[in-house]
Amino acid sequence: MNENQPLYLKLYNSLYDKIVSGEYSEGEKLPTEKELAEQFNVSNITSKKSLEMLADNGMIKRVPGKGSFVIKSTVDNKIIVQKSKSNSPIIGVVLSDFSESYGTNLLSGIEEEASKNNCFIIPKRSYGKQELENDAIDSLVDMGVDGIIVMPVHGEHYNPKILKLIIDGYPLVLMDCDLKGIQAAFVGTDNVDAAKMATDYLLEHRHRKISFISTNPKDTTAIEDRIKGFIISYAEHGVKVDETIWETNLVSTLPGMDTESNIEADCDKIKKMIINNSDITCIFVTEYNLALLVMRALKHLNKAVPEDISILCFDGPYNNIGDYFFTHIRQKEKQIGCTSVQFVLKLIRGEIVDKTYLKAILVTGQSVRDIRVDGNKKSL
Repeated sequence: MNENQPLYLKLYNSLYDKIVSGEYSEGEKLPTEKELAEQFNVSNITSKKSLEMLADNGMIKRVPGKGSFVIKSTVDNKIIVQKSKSNSPIIGVVLSDFSESYGTNLLSGIEEEASKNNCFIIPKRSYGKQELENDAIDSLVDMGVDGIIVMPVHGEHYNPKILKLIIDGYPLVLMDCDLKGIQAAFVGTDNVDAAKMATDYLLEHRHRKISFISTNPKDTTAIEDRIKGFIISYAEHGVKVDETIWETNLVSTLPGMDTESNIEADCDKIKKMIINNSDITCIFVTEYNLALLVMRALKHLNKAVPEDISILCFDGPYNNIGDYFFTHIRQKEKQIGCTSVQFVLKLIRGEIVDKTYLKAILVTGQSVRDIRVDGNKKSL
C-alpha cells in the first residue's frame, strides 16, 4: 500500500479489497460512516468520502436512512481510481479577496507550489462574506476536493463551518488569518513581530506622537496582533502610548464596503483626528489601501508626506525596481502560499501540521522622516 496515499483513498482501497475478496458479499450492509471512522481512526468526512467513491464506482449503493449496501464485487476499478486521485490531488482555495497590494503574490505562490506537486487548484472568493465563504466550502467538499486552503473572512466570531471541518479532521489549512485558541494548521505572518519592528523603526527616528489607523480590531486577529506589537515597542522604548490619537473603526477597505459614502466617511474621520491633534508626526497604517486614504485626507488638509506628517503601512504593490514611496512592512506572500500547499498535502497524507508564523521585512521608502533633536528633517 502506498503510504503517501490520502486517508480517504486508503480506506477506499481497504473496503474495495474486502468487497472483491468476498469478505463483504453482495447485498451486505457496510459499517456506517461513524463506525468506519472509529475503526480506521479517521474523521467522519473521510469515511463519508470513501463510501461516496465506492458508490460512484459502482461498488455499493447508498440508501438514505438505511445505509450502504454492496452491489458489485468483481469489477477491478481500483487502479483507475488510485491514478486519478492520488497522483493529482485537487485542492480548493477560498480567499476573502485579493489585490495587487496583497493577495496576488499569495495566489501565485499557491499556483507555483501546486504545479511542483502535480496538484490542481480550484480558487474561489468569499468577498468578505461568511455566507459566500460557507457556499464556497460546501461546493468544494461536494466536489470531492482532497483538501482546502482558506483565508477566513474577517469577523467578530469564528465561522462554525470552518470549526466543524477542523474538529472532524478534514485536511484544511488556515492562511493569513489565524483562529486563536483553535488547534488547526495555519501559515501566515508574525504580525506582533512585524508591527513591533515597524514601530521600533519609527521610535528610533524620534517619532513619539504616532497615530494608529486600522479597521476594527474585532474584524481580524491580524489587527489585534499589530496593535499588540505597536504597544510592546512603545513599552520597550519607555514611551507612553497615546490611544486618543488612534482611529481604529474604519470600514471602507473591508471587502464589499468600498462605497463612495464609506470612503468619504472614513476620510472625514481621519481628517478630524489630524485637525484635533496637531502634534502628530507620523501615522502607522495597518494596510496599504488605508494608507492611500490617509494620503487623500492629508491632501485635503494641504499637508505633505513626509514633510508635515510621515506614513508607515503594511503591504503595497510589488515592483522589480524596488523604488517605493511608502516605507512599509512586506509580508512573504509567496512563501505563505507555497507553505499552505505543502501543509495541506501533509494533512491529506495524514501527517500532523502545526501553526507557522513567518517573519516579515521592513522596506524603506520615502514616506518617513527622521526627526532630529535640532529640528532638522531627513526623508527615509
